[in-house]
Amino acid sequence: MGHPADAAAAHQAGVRKALETGYAVLSRGGSSIDAVEAAVTVLEDDPPSTPAVAAFSPPTEASSSMPSSWTVAA
Repeated sequence: MGHPADAAAAHQAGVRKALETGYAVLSRGGSSIDAVEAAVTVLEDDPPSTPAVAAFSPPTEASSSMPSSWTVAA
């Protein structure tokens, strides 16, 4: 994967897989938070996407302070 076009294609494939994973959670009636968590897990496990995820990840304290009772109205 030495060529930039190859790297971009690999990154796009990882993002597509994350999108599909999150959408699958929502399609089964899962919460938006569960969908995001599933999608981010896919990105974290995808080597071409891992640096992008790390660049936008909040500190652990911030993410652990989000109330688990938050819901999103449909």
